[in-house]
Amino acid sequence: MCVITRAIVESRHSHVEGCQVIRSLEVNNFRCFKSASFPDLRRLNIVTGKNGSGKTALLESLFVVGGGSAEIYIRTNIFRGRDFIGFTPDSVMPIFEDFFYNFDPTDGMRIVFKDSNGDEREVRIVVGSKETINLPFDRKASEATASRDLRFIWKSPKGQTDSVVEVTKDGLRINQPTDVFPMVFLNQMTVGSPKDNADRWSVISAKNQEHPVEEAVRKLFPAVLGLSVLSSAGTPAVHVLVKGLDRKIPAGLLSAGVNKFISILVAISFAANGAVLIDEIENGLYYKTHRGMWEAIAEFAVANKTQIFATTHSKEFLEAIAPIVESDEKNHSFLRLEKENGQVKIESFAGKEYAGAVKSGFEVR
Repeated sequence: MCVITRAIVESRHSHVEGCQVIRSLEVNNFRCFKSASFPDLRRLNIVTGKNGSGKTALLESLFVVGGGSAEIYIRTNIFRGRDFIGFTPDSVMPIFEDFFYNFDPTDGMRIVFKDSNGDEREVRIVVGSKETINLPFDRKASEATASRDLRFIWKSPKGQTDSVVEVTKDGLRINQPTDVFPMVFLNQMTVGSPKDNADRWSVISAKNQEHPVEEAVRKLFPAVLGLSVLSSAGTPAVHVLVKGLDRKIPAGLLSAGVNKFISILVAISFAANGAVLIDEIENGLYYKTHRGMWEAIAEFAVANKTQIFATTHSKEFLEAIAPIVESDEKNHSFLRLEKENGQVKIESFAGKEYAGAVKSGFEVR
């Protein structure tokens, strides 16, 4: 039995309940959620639903409330393909309005989660009721614009931080709290990033925690003999030693799927006692690897006390992991999102219910 598997077997029933995990989430006036509640979150959460049902928005809500910075809102919009390079606003509202339900900031926004220790983290955006007239000295009076203040309020177990977003000649000025929740968001833009992988690998390697990652990668992809961080063309990246080659190559050059798997495991180790958010987890991975991949992710999540939120569209993935979910029901939560009359409807299934539905051929995506 490998070292990490033995650790999981020993700890699965004794330590999991004492680990910090996000147990519930409430989202108000954010993206497609007018008001939504997720009351029974667990160590491993699988999220399905049609396009536009709110899967990615759910991950974003967690990323935003855990990150503790207004800058994170700009980053999530960049993930969605909205570029702010060269954008010099007279008002902050054009940047942040995408985050409000129906683009209406009138009632502000609130996201809060409670963890297994009973602690809460909350972020609120409060929009000022009074308009301010903006008129730079080099503009005509007819070019004046009106704006309203945008105030962020973060609450964590260590206290509250307030910050007003300001527009300056050099860009946005945003104060931020120092108490953040360890969290990594892996989506199609960020997963497999050579620099991010190398940086996170360096952190876990310094703690001598990289060996379980190497072992799990070799188990799923036997052609990979070893992993290391090397600089290629001036950029650090995780490299792999592969059977039949006399040199190490960047993981992404070998396979996008291998590189993604490495990214996920490294992120889980890096975000210990936090959460990893994975959008469209099955993308880039051959369907026969799905079960082995999820087994490794589940083991790593428990070993590192890291919570997983993963979205998927894949029926093959859901079928492949059903036996794992059924055998470890306590750690799994299955969420299905659906739009109904413009509102997001949430269905939650326990592991055995989910596995039974899959076995019976019911549509669970």
